[in-house]
Amino acid sequence: MYFRLAAALNRMFSNVVMRAASSPNEEGDRTGFLNRAFKYVYAIRRVGKRRRVWHRPTCYVVKWVLFGSIFVGITDAL
Repeated sequence: MYFRLAAALNRMFSNVVMRAASSPNEEGDRTGFLNRAFKYVYAIRRVGKRRRVWHRPTCYVVKWVLFGSIFVGITDAL
């Protein structure tokens, strides 16, 4: 039972996550969703790094306001 469950989880991981993270190796290969989304996520990270260098207390206020709004959004959805 344990080994079948582990094999199923491994198959699911390789089929879903690894396919989403794929990168093109040859002409005609498609780029996975995670690789395409990384460009936008990293742009947001660069903005955060610049803000932290600019004024650290503002960085922490914005960070906790974002965390709070995510928490409120999740609890309102439930």
